[in-house]
Amino acid sequence: MQESPAKRPWLRPVVYGAVAVVAATSIYLVKHPPFHAELPPKKEVPYTPPPTKAPKLSGFVNREEAYEKRVTPDMDTRLPEVKETQDVSAVIQVLMDTKDKDATRNEAANLLRRSGSKDLSGRLIRILWNPQEGERFRGFCVQHLSLNLPQAGETEKAEIIATLHKCLADKHLSVRREALLALSYANDAEAPKVAVKWLSASEGEGARDLAIRCVEILGLKDQIPEIRKFLNSSSEPERKQAIVVLSQWGDEASRPAIEEAAKSKSVQLQTAAQMALKRLDEAKAAPERVKVDSESKP
Repeated sequence: MQESPAKRPWLRPVVYGAVAVVAATSIYLVKHPPFHAELPPKKEVPYTPPPTKAPKLSGFVNREEAYEKRVTPDMDTRLPEVKETQDVSAVIQVLMDTKDKDATRNEAANLLRRSGSKDLSGRLIRILWNPQEGERFRGFCVQHLSLNLPQAGETEKAEIIATLHKCLADKHLSVRREALLALSYANDAEAPKVAVKWLSASEGEGARDLAIRCVEILGLKDQIPEIRKFLNSSSEPERKQAIVVLSQWGDEASRPAIEEAAKSKSVQLQTAAQMALKRLDEAKAAPERVKVDSESKP
């Protein structure tokens, strides 16, 4: 016959004590895992400049060299091209190095294009979609893709155009701007629709000045009434671009607003307006000169 718990007063303290020990042990093991060992910090591999064959190239590809020595005003003549495979690889390493300066990587792209690098566009596109890249160099990549278009074959051209279309909705403003500009110069079918849309839609915020410029590149003179609205814009870049474009098109209806801008306190706006008035005067005088010349002929 079993003894009742009431007849075993020692049992309850034993049970409670065991539970307390188990709980304490569990908490300790959570805080101090028996087989846990912290991973040692990842050691960064020391930087080593890529080897080169051309003596003049060694300084340019060395990330630790002073920027002023690497990028100079005479880059085109100092390093017109690279021919050796080892030298091409060294320049590619500069292009792909996210730790290098944007301006240096930009010159690397220029050098590779001068050297006729066949896979340059593909590398630029990979850089463009690399999440580690910043906005500035991504914008440079779009510029370089645009420069590659005239010499591109059909397959490469299609890849570049598809990339530029995708960039129109990019998270970075400079990338969107450069993409629309590139497509406008390429006379792409999407460019007129996007340029006109950006003149007023929310997607054009921060890029309306560029949209005005692209409208002019594409020859969309039917948008003159829309562009006139920017002659009094609170945004100086928008106002200045509208002044430039409308004066280039000889739009006399814009003259009063341009004359007003010529009195602006902003030196840049004042200069743009004065040059625009000169263009309007020249455009107005041109037909008169033609008329006089024709009348003077025997």
